[in-house]
Formats: sequence, structure tokens, C-alpha cells
Amino acid sequence: MNCPKCGTENPDNTELCASCHALLADVSASEPAPNVRTSPCAIVSFVLGIASLVTLWATALPAIIVGIVALWIIGKSAGRLKGNGLAVAGVAIPAVSLSAIALLLAGTVGYSNWSPGRRDGLAGVNLRATTWVKCRNPACATEYEMNLKEYLQQIEDSIDPMACITPPLPCKECGELAVYRATKCPKCNLVFELGAVPDDFYDRCPECGYSKTENERADAARGRL
Repeated sequence: MNCPKCGTENPDNTELCASCHALLADVSASEPAPNVRTSPCAIVSFVLGIASLVTLWATALPAIIVGIVALWIIGKSAGRLKGNGLAVAGVAIPAVSLSAIALLLAGTVGYSNWSPGRRDGLAGVNLRATTWVKCRNPACATEYEMNLKEYLQQIEDSIDPMACITPPLPCKECGELAVYRATKCPKCNLVFELGAVPDDFYDRCPECGYSKTENERADAARGRL
């Protein structure tokens, strides 16, 4: 069998003779390695990721998008591009920082809503202020005044965050959960629950029809004229 490259007899019966095979190996070893460069997208992603820490995360989303694109391009480059580490950092830096901020905000909101400190909102309530309450139990129907701050604190302790109505409080006379906030009509002295007259002023008296809120608004309107 003759060598197809040089035509000499090839006693080894291989495709190339030993001399041609060695020459081909030397030529292959002397060829320059492919030019590997860093992906521009990876560099841009890393720069945007670092910049997001000082630009209030304005560049966070672009850094993540460009970083993902860079990883895809590098994977398709067959080794001609590098920069996986830069691209991963460009995605991770804003992603981690945004997650940390989101958790911090969620924790702050949760703490302010559920911690004992949420009662600080009652600090401005007049300690001497009172409010009328009335029991809905027909067998009791007790009406009495209680400290306004104490009433609001009891409501805050018993309210259901998912409910849309104010919960009742226990009556000091019958003990049932049937006490609701009320008011006393300054004209006929009737004590009635707030909103006793539907679709009207909350302090409209169901007995004489007087409403302090309505009168105050009318006086204010006359004063503007």
C-alpha cells in the first residue's frame, strides 16, 4: 500500500506513512491557538451591575439582561469568547442587592404593622376623651361611656386584618360581644350607634333627625359666603 501523500510504499498499511504522519503532527503543533477575547457584553454587564449600587438600582435591570445575553453568547462562541465570571457577577450583584432591599422593606412594613410599637399611633389621643358605646343584646341594651384610647386599643387588639367591619367589644354588663361605638344626640339626648340612619351622616339621630356634622358643615359654608 502506497502513502496517498508522498506515494512511497507504506509497509504499515496505514492511511499515511510514518514520515508524512510525523510531518503533519509538526505542522498542527505549530499552528497558532485561536484568538480568545473577553465578551464585551460581559464587561458591560459587570460595569452596570457595579453602577447599580450607586445609582439607586437604575442600572440593575439592564445589568441582569445584558449579563444573561452575555452568558448565552459565550456559550455559543465555541471557546472564542470568555468572561463567564464577569457576566455572572453582572447578574448576581444587582439581583442580590435588590432581593436584600425587598426583604428589608418587607420586614420593616411587617414590623410596623404587627409589633407592639404599632400602638404609637394612639399616642396623640386625648387621655381624657371618652366615647359612647351601646350593647346590641336586646336583653341588655346597656349604653355607657368609656375612655376613647382604651376603646381604640381594644379594637386594635381584636380586629381581623381581613375583615371590613369593626369588631364588637364585650359588654361590661352582660359580657357578650355586642358593644359598638355610639354617640349621644345633643338635641334629644338619645344614645344610638354610629350610622344608625343608612346612607346619611354617621351621627344622624334616628329619633329627631339632628346631625351635628351636618350643622357644622352648614355653618362653615355660611362662613365662607
